[in-house]
Amino acid sequence: DAASDGTAVCVGPGVWQENLTINTDGVRLFGAGSGATVIEPEVPTSDPQTSDTAIIQVGASDVILSGMSLRGGEFGLELLPGSETTLIDMEMRTNQIGIKGTNVGSLAANGLYLVRNTNTGAIFEGGGENNPIVNISSLEVIGNGGADGAAVGGLHSELPLDLYGALFKDNSGVSTADLYAGGGIVAQNLRVDMPFSSSITPRVSMLGDIILDSATFSLKDGGVELDCLGGELEVINMAVSNSLPTPVERTLTVNECSGVIYHATFARLGGPLQGTAVEFTGEGEVTIANTAFINFVESSDVSETVIAESSNFAGELAEAQLIMPLSSLPNLRPQSDSPLIDAGEDLNVALDITGWERPRGSAPDIGAFER
Repeated sequence: DAASDGTAVCVGPGVWQENLTINTDGVRLFGAGSGATVIEPEVPTSDPQTSDTAIIQVGASDVILSGMSLRGGEFGLELLPGSETTLIDMEMRTNQIGIKGTNVGSLAANGLYLVRNTNTGAIFEGGGENNPIVNISSLEVIGNGGADGAAVGGLHSELPLDLYGALFKDNSGVSTADLYAGGGIVAQNLRVDMPFSSSITPRVSMLGDIILDSATFSLKDGGVELDCLGGELEVINMAVSNSLPTPVERTLTVNECSGVIYHATFARLGGPLQGTAVEFTGEGEVTIANTAFINFVESSDVSETVIAESSNFAGELAEAQLIMPLSSLPNLRPQSDSPLIDAGEDLNVALDITGWERPRGSAPDIGAFER
């Protein structure tokens, strides 16, 4: 309450029970680290589902929150309309909703952990045509939501997302489990790990312009939905795998998109040929190149979309000759005798999905991984 613009408040290690409202511009609130400084509601409850408070509420500009864990509230962090907030090393754990942002002015984060929030890890709501881009680096979204709870368990954003280094795992929602990006997305080093439990709910739903560079999706029933709404699609270095005996009927669905899919690996790991790798619907034009379709009955199912293909591979798992496709931690990189080796064309993609230089031989390898 006494802080003025530019004041820094430092909070030591421990568990602090306080509800904070920050309405002064320029305030900085520094904890001792997300694993050391914990803030709970002033009147904590044994079950966050019964809480009706936001632990920290921000309604100001140029606010920095750093090095804290917010737990046990209705909202860990509530960002009010017009607020401008930067988050550094912040954890939202066991709240109903980790972060709720409504018509924010700006939001950026570096080191954000959304863990076991009972409804949704984070919700970002928009309110107009010129919504700000939410920029997040080093994001982990783990164990949020429930199959009979909120529409989206992990991260639900109606604002454009710019993600760098994001991990999603074991989130559950009624309509989308891990990630719903309703305002478009640019993502680099995006990973959706195999969930603990099986569900037909889509793991990821992305709408608007979609740009993915180095994305890994390990599926257990629910697939990945991309709907560009007539906009841009750019996918470079993507690996999508399903290791269950029962296949995902359509691993990836692409609707009303125009653009490219370069250096992707679609792999059904184990069993006979089953299912379809990619279903294209709606109008659009997509070029697919240097892409491997492994162990599917059909590489693609196409209706109105115009598809151009070059230097792709379609075949059985044994034929593809991957390093360790059937291990508990599959390695989908091709063996030295794989037909994927040096079989692609130069698409000016300098690195593979793991950061290895491309090409390492006479030509680029087909798929997301370079040998």
